[in-house]
Amino acid sequence: MSFNFVCKSKVYFQKNGKPFIYDVDKFHIHLDSFDSNTTKVSIKVINPNIETRLTLLPTLFGARAQKHKAVPPTTVEEYEILLIIGRALNVKDMPELVIPKKIIVSKW
Repeated sequence: MSFNFVCKSKVYFQKNGKPFIYDVDKFHIHLDSFDSNTTKVSIKVINPNIETRLTLLPTLFGARAQKHKAVPPTTVEEYEILLIIGRALNVKDMPELVIPKKIIVSKW
């Protein structure tokens, strides 16, 4: 199973304090069943990036496009997906989400 994901980043921020838009081409979710009560879930992030700025395209009408910068995955979004799966399965003992220290991205 895989899907696209776009949200305001909880980790990557601009110098002015605003969060960048965090965009992932795909999350690949893999489920391995060990027995009738145990399933292993692994999540792989494919092409994580932040939207940095608009740029003018060399077209007749001067269209604009969003520039992107590749960034390392944060684990925040992956764990949010695990929490959603856990809630759907009524799992009660999952640890709370911990947001890492903010990363200010000044050069793009």
